[in-house]
Amino acid sequence: MPATWKFSDGTTLQQGGIVTGAGRFASGLRLDLEGKRAGLPVSVSMWEEPGGAEQLDPSNIAVLDVWARNLARVYGVAVVDAPTYDYPPEPRGEPDEDEDEDGGIH
Repeated sequence: MPATWKFSDGTTLQQGGIVTGAGRFASGLRLDLEGKRAGLPVSVSMWEEPGGAEQLDPSNIAVLDVWARNLARVYGVAVVDAPTYDYPPEPRGEPDEDEDEDGGIH
C-alpha cells in the first residue's frame, strides 16, 4: 500500500504522485508533478546548507514528504495525516580537519 498524506483542505497525496482534490493546493501539487513528468527540474529543499536540495522523486517518501509539507505551508494548508519514516541523514560536505575520510574523529 503506498504511503498517503491527507491535508486539511481535503487533498490527498499518495506515494507515486497521485493527487486527489479540487482545491488550489491540489492543483499546485499536480503542477509540480506534471513538470517533473515533463522532464523539468523540481528541487526540494531538504536541508538548509548549500547543496541541501534533492530533485522531486514521487517514489521517495522522505523527499515527497518535505516537498508536500513545504507546499502546504505556502498554501496555508495543514497536514492532517502523514506516513512515518526515518528522515534521511543530512548531506555531508567536506570532512572536517579533525575527521578522517571515513568520518572517524582523531
